[in-house]
Amino acid sequence: MSKTIKPVVAIFIIGYAIIAILYFNDSITQDQLTASIYAGLLNLFNSFIAFYLFEKSRGKPNKIFLLSVLGGMGARLVVILTAVIIFIKFLNVDRDGFILVFFIFYFLLLSVEIMHFYTNVKAKNIMDTNERNDG
Repeated sequence: MSKTIKPVVAIFIIGYAIIAILYFNDSITQDQLTASIYAGLLNLFNSFIAFYLFEKSRGKPNKIFLLSVLGGMGARLVVILTAVIIFIKFLNVDRDGFILVFFIFYFLLLSVEIMHFYTNVKAKNIMDTNERNDG
């Protein structure tokens, strides 16, 4: 899991370093800064739930694995969509800044999720192939 956390931390450090520079140069307002923090935290929550569900279902039968990963993806989508609506409607955050930062972090973290899934499934397939060749 630590190999997965490193790119996530790097994305947030670089992203918020850029946002901090923009804020201290008066390029973005306090409201936009707050919106970006909410967007980043929401994406962080989403990614860690995805990693947790993947790790929990790894090594289980295919049906349970697919139900956990794909079912979790659907449930996360509903939760994230609901949270986005709540943030925009009720927390009175900067709508444009929130949506922009949300989607930037969402797609960056989604690529990290995909790479995590791919490398773990690929490693499992290599191990399974080696076991079959040894037996």
